[in-house]
Amino acid sequence: MQEELDSLKQHGTYRCVKELPPGRKAVGFKWVFKIKLNLDNSIAWYKAHLVAKGYSQIPGQDFTETTSPVARLASYHALLSLAARLNLEAHHLDIETAFLNGTLNEEIYMNAPDGFHTGSNGVWQLQKSLYGLKQALHVWNKLLDSTLKRLGFDQCSKDTCVYLYKLKNVFIILAVHVDDMLIVSNSKSQLTEMKCTLGQHFKVKDLGEVKFLLGIGVMCNRKSGSFEHSQQAYIDQLLKRFNLCDAKSVTTPLLSGVRLTQDNCPTTDKENLDMANVPYASLVGALMYAAIGT
Repeated sequence: MQEELDSLKQHGTYRCVKELPPGRKAVGFKWVFKIKLNLDNSIAWYKAHLVAKGYSQIPGQDFTETTSPVARLASYHALLSLAARLNLEAHHLDIETAFLNGTLNEEIYMNAPDGFHTGSNGVWQLQKSLYGLKQALHVWNKLLDSTLKRLGFDQCSKDTCVYLYKLKNVFIILAVHVDDMLIVSNSKSQLTEMKCTLGQHFKVKDLGEVKFLLGIGVMCNRKSGSFEHSQQAYIDQLLKRFNLCDAKSVTTPLLSGVRLTQDNCPTTDKENLDMANVPYASLVGALMYAAIGT
């Protein structure tokens, strides 16, 4: 938590103000803790994020644009396939505290976190973007896009989150998913140089050759010129999340041809209450990611 606050101060994310302007209301905050896992489910690192309660922001006053694209999974599959066929370098980069880089155009105030020496009156005027703000993704994507174009990258017309850099016979392709990047190149030295260049603009965590990206395990076999994908760690997490670790596995968990209709919906108050504790939509969404991921 202290590291997060130090990072906010270092980025110039806020300035302390004596009091709120008349008619303005401060946005609340909360702490969000996350454990990043490796492919084998071991702990990679711990994260603590100070998140603004963006749901209390007022449209038109506190934010306008909120949209932000991410690279399609098909683009990642295509790039890894290309890397396997041409024996390219395929590495993974993570931009630390990515959202804190974007400068805000709006005037937004937030309550300072208690329990730390963060200002006498406990109110911040946010100078830069923060997790949880409605426009955080948009501001970060806009900054990253302009930075990559300044460095000589061209945006792909078919997927706006894929960028291509060419210099004589050398090329670098970059696919962006918020703060995660897959970077592919036919030159290891040029790839290393580009990482250093990106490091001058953002706090980049170099994760080396791609092994685990967006919940997908990636195994490279240079001998056979292939990449294997796996979501075993992701599926193991799902089993824990939905309390199915002790369930018996079967090849076909549901008979083919079965159609779910309105007749299967709960009808009594007791059935409605029971189903309220069943995260059906969440589970279907989670399974869909496994279905299209690998």
